[in-house]
Amino acid sequence: MGPSLDEVLAKASINKALIEDPRHFSFPEAPHLIVTLEEWFPHVKLAVDPSGNFTASGPMLELLDLLAKSLNFKYSLVRPPDGAWGVTHGDGKFNGMVGQIQRKEVDIALGPFGVSEPRSKAADYTVPILVDYYTLLVQKAQPEVNPFGFLLPFDPMVWVGIMISFAVVLALLPLVTWALRSNLPHQWTRRLSNATFYTNVVFENIRVFCQQNLQMHLSMNSTRFLMAVWMLMVLVLLRSYNGALTSILAVRNIPIKIDTLRQLVDEPSFFVIIEASAVFMQHIMGSKQGIYADLMGTKQEGRMIEMTTTEMNIDGLERVRHGQHAFVLEELTLKTLMSQDFSKGGACHFYMIREKFMPFFFAMIGRKGSPLVPAISRRIEKMSAFGLYYKWIDMELSNATACLHSPSKVTVTEPYSILALSGVFGVLGIGIVFSIALLIIEICRKSAM
Repeated sequence: MGPSLDEVLAKASINKALIEDPRHFSFPEAPHLIVTLEEWFPHVKLAVDPSGNFTASGPMLELLDLLAKSLNFKYSLVRPPDGAWGVTHGDGKFNGMVGQIQRKEVDIALGPFGVSEPRSKAADYTVPILVDYYTLLVQKAQPEVNPFGFLLPFDPMVWVGIMISFAVVLALLPLVTWALRSNLPHQWTRRLSNATFYTNVVFENIRVFCQQNLQMHLSMNSTRFLMAVWMLMVLVLLRSYNGALTSILAVRNIPIKIDTLRQLVDEPSFFVIIEASAVFMQHIMGSKQGIYADLMGTKQEGRMIEMTTTEMNIDGLERVRHGQHAFVLEELTLKTLMSQDFSKGGACHFYMIREKFMPFFFAMIGRKGSPLVPAISRRIEKMSAFGLYYKWIDMELSNATACLHSPSKVTVTEPYSILALSGVFGVLGIGIVFSIALLIIEICRKSAM
């Protein structure tokens, strides 16, 4: 297997050369390094056989092979017994892979690890390999019919404007007639004194809105002009409405219940699935106020479920698929899960929210004070200059874009169903009930007379 890293570094000449020239250093005799890793899509993928043996692949293994060739070392892979990345609960001792580095059980932890101040006290970071953001993954809802789709062609403020315009015309028409009352013949004067006249004015305006003919005779130019302007406005509005309504009734809306971290925290029916012993968990554990403190509060409410990365890929994904659960994970990991799901079923079952939060630098870690860490950092800098790591990441996300930009609305070509028009029938039903009530009142008034 070759000498261990500690045995090689014990030689003063090699240790001095590594410290003085980390950029061009290469071990004259290949040491054998112990490298710890854990599954984390898309960076590290593990295939475990029934006996517990595993093989690893992914961009971080590509990087490890490049480092092994450049620095001339061999390596063996191990996994942390608890499957964790590493957090401390205030005593300075870490679990997971960070704990293995801290106890000097391994030489390198592959990660990549989110850079945090507590971890930097237990291990040395290389230069960052990438930057990633945390976000949410939830179940994608099925398209739904909006029974009140007939209201959608106009913005709510347009409907308010129509009602205000209708009220203004109703008020102006009798007002204009009243202003000319002294010059009106006796017949019109008598009309203005009759309540039926005002009722007729209301229904004349409704007739205009329904594109029917006028029954009231308008003998004055002022009232004619007022009605002409009202009819022109109604004509433009209804033509616009008719054109948009046909297309809107053919649209199915895909409801999005959770689209921000705040909505997830405030929704009591949703459970939060979060990676155990990860850098984000370490961060929210120390939050005293704000959205992250509220997120940590879901643990006291019994709504937070902590899982290892392997558990999340198996059990956690199925929980999200059936609704009422949300992943809190890095964007690249969620893209990988969506890509794999689409490759298996050919459909998009998940939705990644548009909000991004808590960016982290991610890097490898080594033992505290190890001269190997600067040497690895110099080679990562060269690799980053050519964008090689992101190229490897793109190869793992072959179908991710198929679901990233899926629409929130879909168009269907099928006959309009009773459900799609239920809102219209509902308005008709309310109108019929109201008409019957008015009929009963009128019959009672006539009987009383």
